[in-house]
This record gives sequence, structure tokens and C-alpha cells, in this order.
Amino acid sequence: MGDLNEPGIIERAIALAEIHATLGAYAVAARDSSSLEEKLDTLTPDAEIDLPTGLRMRFADFFTGNPGNRDRYFRHHVTSVAVRFTGKDTAEAISQIFAITGQATPDHWGEWRDTLVKVESGRWLIKEKIIVVDNWDPKGWYAGAFGSQTHRDRPQ
Repeated sequence: MGDLNEPGIIERAIALAEIHATLGAYAVAARDSSSLEEKLDTLTPDAEIDLPTGLRMRFADFFTGNPGNRDRYFRHHVTSVAVRFTGKDTAEAISQIFAITGQATPDHWGEWRDTLVKVESGRWLIKEKIIVVDNWDPKGWYAGAFGSQTHRDRPQ
């Protein structure tokens, strides 16, 4: 197997497709009506999330302890995605995102910085997600939930 960052390698094309599928599946699952199992299916068991407030926690704890996005219309939309392989079984992805809620469209926008790993089953799963929020609608869900606590001086 060659360097996955080199173009023209079939393993690269397969890995990129699988990573894009994982990121898309996460975006679909990170909504108001999905089950906890759907949300956790794209994550390693020890996956962590780094929130724009500076709080870092296990994803499982975030989803079970975050009632603010339940019972509301909540959708994440992923636009541009850039992937860089850091090893044969590790990659980093930066995705531009915007969120739509029942309170505002768009509610907030920014990027996801993901670290992904290829696990024994051959699937690429998210091990770490850093959420960077560039801005938000002052009338939206994000403003009420996190806006005043958001760090705008996040590393670029």
C-alpha cells in the first residue's frame, strides 16, 4: 500500500469514500430525532468532543447529558470536506458546516475538525471532534445554549 495522501492510489479512493460516508452518517445522526445508538455508531467507544465553550467530554456523556437539542428541529449540513491521512489507519478531516434549527436558519455555522481511525472491522470512525463555531444567529438555539460561553479565539 502506498502513501494514502498520494493521488491515484485505489486505497486512497476507498478510504476517502469511507471517511466521507462516516462524516455524512454522523451529520444525519446528530439530529433531534435519532437514537443514541445512531449517534454513537460513527464514533469509537472512547470518542471525545471538544465544544466551542472549551469543554471537552466523552461523546456518550455529551449525547446523554445534553437535553438542549432534544424535541426540537435540529439538522447539521456538511459542505466542503478536506481529508489528510496521518497514517495508514488515521486521518484528519475539516468540514464546513451549518446547523438549522426551529429557531433560526442558519442557527450557527463553522467547522468540524475530526480525527478518524480505521478500526478492526475496517470501518473509519470518529475518535475526536473539535467544533469551531464561527458565528450564530442571536435569536437561535445556539445563542441561548452556548453563545455567551463561546471562545472565538480557538486555534486555527
